Amino acid sequence: MTSPVPRSERDWVLLHNRGSRRADAARTATEALANSEAAQRGLELHWVEITDLDSIDWAPARLIAMGGDGTVNAAASWIAGHSEERRPQLAIVPAGTGNNFARDAGLPLDPVDAMRLALSGEHTRVLDLLRFEELDSEQIVFALQSGSIGFPAQVAQRYDVLRRYRLFRWLSAPFGQYVYRWIGAALLVVHVTAQLLGRRGMHATVSFDGETLKSELLALFVNNERSLGGDFFPCPDADPADGIVDLCLLRRGPVQRYPGLFKAVCRGNHVGRYEEAVYRRGDGVIDVELDREMPLLIDGDLPMTPKRLRATLLPAHLSLVTPPPNV
Repeated sequence: MTSPVPRSERDWVLLHNRGSRRADAARTATEALANSEAAQRGLELHWVEITDLDSIDWAPARLIAMGGDGTVNAAASWIAGHSEERRPQLAIVPAGTGNNFARDAGLPLDPVDAMRLALSGEHTRVLDLLRFEELDSEQIVFALQSGSIGFPAQVAQRYDVLRRYRLFRWLSAPFGQYVYRWIGAALLVVHVTAQLLGRRGMHATVSFDGETLKSELLALFVNNERSLGGDFFPCPDADPADGIVDLCLLRRGPVQRYPGLFKAVCRGNHVGRYEEAVYRRGDGVIDVELDREMPLLIDGDLPMTPKRLRATLLPAHLSLVTPPPNV
């Protein structure tokens, strides 16, 4: 990607997802404030729909992402294509279902408070990014939070199918993130049944920092931060600003141990307690080869189904606008 030409430091972009009910509500609540604050500060604020992001051929000084984790990922991925000297700062106005990244980063979750910070914040935190490449197609995607294969991607895939039905959306709306847990519990029963019937699981060969691991897996996680979905902690030591990538493998084992294993992962205390959990940290490249194509879950979306995958850490690649320390 050719790095866009920078404009004035006063040119900022506000990215929003018009197709999202929550993002539309956030825009309604904050648009007058945003335009007024921008005028007072002498800023030129450009409202851009997420579908038009790739058409921007200039580099704003700051990119404000209004939406959920998918919109934040789209913004971070776009910023990743800029050269270092032209890389915009990222600010976030949370307007999604879970807002997991914003929550973990300590950002305001109220859209009005978040908009004020996005427009006036002067403190930034430098974060790492993850780059995932499907080796057979050379397709590349970026992750600010995590990439996972196996059980969590299957949960997301099933949820994507179910939410196409209006009745499911109506019934599940009051329960929020608990819906993922229920789908996960149902799929765990499916996994247990399949294993008891002698069906093959997902075989993977994983190479990382000079070590090669071969195993039949329930799930594989490559994380930049601790959690997945806000209530699942496969990589409890991960920090998006430490220049380290975290790898967690959940291997197949006795099925009677699975409920305890997944409960421990939900609490982030599985490392060292369950031999089915393999946890590694380092700054090297992670190569994954599977015995079949499997969906890859990236920051809540399913952008590819790789069989051979390479994950690379991009240290200190993003500047996130955050509240000042101790505030």
